[in-house]
Amino acid sequence: MTNILTTLIPPPVEPTQAPTKLTIIRNTGIAAGQPLNFCETNPVVVAIDIVWNKQGDNITSYADVHKESEYEFSKYHFEVANVEKLLKDFDDASAECKLCLDNGLPLPAYDQCMVASHAFNVLDARKAISQAQRQNYILKVRELSIGCAKLYKEQEAQRNERVRG
Repeated sequence: MTNILTTLIPPPVEPTQAPTKLTIIRNTGIAAGQPLNFCETNPVVVAIDIVWNKQGDNITSYADVHKESEYEFSKYHFEVANVEKLLKDFDDASAECKLCLDNGLPLPAYDQCMVASHAFNVLDARKAISQAQRQNYILKVRELSIGCAKLYKEQEAQRNERVRG
């Protein structure tokens, strides 16, 4: 079965990777009742030694482009991010996702689902939520992503008609 998440997320880097928090959240759009296959996920892997460009002896690596942003965003996510704002961001994005789903817009809904998921991940990184709250946030993101995947699949025929029409 094709769903929005397997359509939008590239294949895994390595099929034997253990599931992570991000892996689980990315894989929640699979239709209810279907088993989660962690081999279909693509966990974030930071690889600083990737070569992006080579012209003679001039090499541009991942680190050359992103090392400073990795540092700054890590500091922000783990130390600086405003917890009250993140809680509001999660609630706002969840509500907006539901509004998009109610209006038959699965792609904007998915975008808002990812905003909510990101807010949750930063809250989790900041240790701003308890274990019980963490489970509730995961369930909320799962419900949103399942809604996006189902609506996307339901609209497949109409979308194909619009795109090809």
